[in-house]
Amino acid sequence: MRRQINLLLSFPKKQKDLVNADLIVRLSLIIIVMLIMFSLYTSWENKKQKAPLASIKKEISLLRDQENELKEKLDKLLSETTLSIEVEKLKAELEELQFTFDKLNVSPENPRLHFSIFFDDLGRYTPQGLWFSGISISNGGRNINLSGSAVQAELVPQFIQQLRNSKSLNERKFQEFTIEKNGTVSFQLRSSG
Repeated sequence: MRRQINLLLSFPKKQKDLVNADLIVRLSLIIIVMLIMFSLYTSWENKKQKAPLASIKKEISLLRDQENELKEKLDKLLSETTLSIEVEKLKAELEELQFTFDKLNVSPENPRLHFSIFFDDLGRYTPQGLWFSGISISNGGRNINLSGSAVQAELVPQFIQQLRNSKSLNERKFQEFTIEKNGTVSFQLRSSG
C-alpha cells in the first residue's frame, strides 16, 4: 500500500524552551549582584566626593570666620586711627587757639583798655588818616593780615616803620605789601612769623 505523504503539511515539532526556570534564576542573580555592586560603587564614589566637599566646606567656614575677625580688627584700627588723627588735629587747633589767646590777652600794664597788647599797639602806632577795614589773625597768631585805607600813600610805610617800636609787632616783617589808588589808598599787609 501506498501511502501518500503530504510534504506540505507541517509536522508538529517539539519546541525548545528558550526560557527555563534555571536560566531565569541565574539571570536574576547576576542582575541583583550587578545592582548591588553598582550601588556599592556609587556610594563609595559619593563618600569619596563628600569627604573633600565636607573638608572644603569646613575650610570655607574657617576662612569666613577669619575674614570677619580681620574686618572687625580693620574697623577697630580705622576707628582708632581716625580718632588719633582727629585728636592730633584738635590738639593742634587748641595749641593755636592758646597761642592766639596768649598773644591777645589783656595787658596787665594797661587794664583800662581791655584790649590785648597787639590791639593796643595797633591803635597806638596807627597814624591819623589811616584806618583798618579788616584784621585777620591765624595760625595761632603767627599770621597777621591787615587791610585798610589811607588818605595818603606815604602813611602806609610810615605805619610799618612805627610798628617797629611796638612790643607785640616789633619783630614782624610784612612780606606782602599791596597798595591800590582809587580816590583813597587801599592797602593790604601780610605777615607770617
